[in-house]
Amino acid sequence: MGGTPKVWRLWEERPIWWWSLMALRPSVAAAVLVVSPDRVADAQAWVASEGVLVVAGGSSRDASVALGLARVATPYVAVHDGARPLASSALLERVWRAALEAGAAVPGLSPTDTVKVVHRGRVARTLPRQHLVAVQTPQIFRTEWLRCALGPGGRGVTDDSAAVEARGHDVLVVEGDALNKKLTVEADWLWLAAAWPGRARP
Repeated sequence: MGGTPKVWRLWEERPIWWWSLMALRPSVAAAVLVVSPDRVADAQAWVASEGVLVVAGGSSRDASVALGLARVATPYVAVHDGARPLASSALLERVWRAALEAGAAVPGLSPTDTVKVVHRGRVARTLPRQHLVAVQTPQIFRTEWLRCALGPGGRGVTDDSAAVEARGHDVLVVEGDALNKKLTVEADWLWLAAAWPGRARP
């Protein structure tokens, strides 16, 4: 998006990540916030009264998750993107129930567009939409499953469930939420302005 990192942009006088964190905070036993090393002090100031542990992240997304995971003592862990401020308690509950059943679960939405595999500028094949989902967070796992998955040989993935899948574990998929959008491009701020009114928020 340019300029200020997107999760540090203010929305109603608080950083976007704060809203993402608080969306889940009432439903979890403890929370660990992973931020870039130069932002630790700033983050601590924002959550000083919230009982949230702030840790410095690593050089990649999965390395940062692993650093946060090192401070987790609960048998299950939920990993959530700081750029998804409209996650609902109902969504978290769906993922949690599935994770208790299978050990790992993620929310996902079926794509509305046709998805094609492209090679050298040409369509290689068209993927059947009935077998595709766009995965969201929060994703919930047995803590030890994710810890092992992000160990040696488990790095380089852009999605935590992919690392868990690579270790041979089944991951259940539950219905996602269209309002649980990840803010990525400038136009998403216009979308957020339209989606925000009336949404239950902390």
